[in-house]
Amino acid sequence: MDNNQYTTKKFSPVVIDTTHANDIAALVIIRGEPLGKTFPISEKTVVIGRSSECTIQFGGDNVSRRHCQVWKTEQGFWISDLKSTNNTLVNSEAVQYCQLFDGDRITIGDTILKFLVTDMVEQEYHSVQFDHATRDPLTGTHNRRLFIQNLRSELDTCSKFGQPLSLVVCDIDHFKQVNDQYDHTVGDKALVAVTDTLQHCLRPGQTLARMGGEEFAIILPALSGEQALEAANIMREAVASKPISCGDAVFRITASFGVAEWSQAIRKTSDLIRIADQALMKAKKAGRNQVKLASPMPL
Repeated sequence: MDNNQYTTKKFSPVVIDTTHANDIAALVIIRGEPLGKTFPISEKTVVIGRSSECTIQFGGDNVSRRHCQVWKTEQGFWISDLKSTNNTLVNSEAVQYCQLFDGDRITIGDTILKFLVTDMVEQEYHSVQFDHATRDPLTGTHNRRLFIQNLRSELDTCSKFGQPLSLVVCDIDHFKQVNDQYDHTVGDKALVAVTDTLQHCLRPGQTLARMGGEEFAIILPALSGEQALEAANIMREAVASKPISCGDAVFRITASFGVAEWSQAIRKTSDLIRIADQALMKAKKAGRNQVKLASPMPL
């Protein structure tokens, strides 16, 4: 498609229509990751692109650092391309500047967003649906699906800019004994308590997820393996030092940790998870309540 061939359809600057002044809108990801994520469009201009400074940030080689912007006026909602390399498409047509209408589809790189003129109830509905799809219902952390999406995105950034990244996997020691000795209600309480403890150990930009059962994983961007080893030991000590209290049951639990540092030799997210899991198994075999760092992968 020729970059000079744009459409400015739906643009009528002469007629002043204030009927849209109180409208609210949102962009919903209908293809791409994280699927179903909703971005409200407020009075401020929303800039979309690859840069971390953008209001909505997408990765991908087909997305420019500042790809396009969406904003609101008394006449309605508008979108303009910001001289992107691969164009901004509205309903499959490249646009430079046009008005948006309910149901329009915006393509940015490999991601498609649906523009919705809606009310707060509908926006809340989309937000709740997204949380149901991406959050663990018991602990409120990211679930495995969202974790994998985030890990892929972080690895793309590391690969592109040569930054370090480490993955930590954690498993509560002898968790079955908690359920057997007490009951699953107490077990659930322990899972929530461990989640809170781990979350308090994290810094902004670090991501915690429940991978299933009593297993958790943490993405530590910008940390080397040795730095992540130190961070995981802080988490381990925090878990071991905090008593779990549920009714008459008061007890302590421990957790084992495996750490893996990403390198250029690791091609897939599944490989990084597997290496971290192997380090976790070593921590368990060494007596549990330990942290083990995986050996670097040869190039």
